Amino acid sequence: MAQADQSHFTAKLAALLAPRDLVALMDPPLSEKALVDPNLDVDAAMDHWIPSCASHEMLGQAQRCLLKYVAWLYEEALPSHPSWAPDEINRAVRRLVELRIAARKARPTLH
Repeated sequence: MAQADQSHFTAKLAALLAPRDLVALMDPPLSEKALVDPNLDVDAAMDHWIPSCASHEMLGQAQRCLLKYVAWLYEEALPSHPSWAPDEINRAVRRLVELRIAARKARPTLH
């Protein structure tokens, strides 16, 4: 009986952790379309997952977007919202590092 319960549990766990399900639970991939949308650019640069095929240029655009966001956090958000702004600055800096590492691995696009 215990063997049957264990295999039933294993089957459920395997179904739950299938790669397609994990991708569906994640944010959308980082894209140039999202980065040029002024209503979505910061969210895209901060939270969208970095695809392995991301171009060097797109990653650079995401970095520039985050640098503007960090500047805004320091200049405007930090003085008026000291409770959450430092955490958001740390999160943005960590994401900048992720983007920089991905940009080092990406090849520049030749035009």
